[in-house]
Amino acid sequence: MKLQKVFLQTACEWTGIPLKENEIDKRAEQLSELFENAASVGLQHWKSRRARTNAETWIKDIIHDTRLARLNPCKNSALYQFTWHLDINNELLEEKVVAVEILNLLRPMIAVSV
Repeated sequence: MKLQKVFLQTACEWTGIPLKENEIDKRAEQLSELFENAASVGLQHWKSRRARTNAETWIKDIIHDTRLARLNPCKNSALYQFTWHLDINNELLEEKVVAVEILNLLRPMIAVSV
């Protein structure tokens, strides 16, 4: 689990996702569950799906706070770029879409540590 925590911290720093010291264990376990139980059957599979939902909610909350100017990520970060990206209709992407895209950046870095 130690390697997963290090990779998580690195991935969050790289993408601009704020990660508090007291949530490292929780988020590392949450993202690890995306891989450890995804192909399982029954309760373990549902545990993985719940972890995915919780991870999306975590990132959506960060996106929401960024759009309300409660957070000010670096303009070069993935968080900033995805959060403020405009679609072909010149509208901001939905928070869920942005959350999924950011998780798509975080997941591979965690996957190699599982």
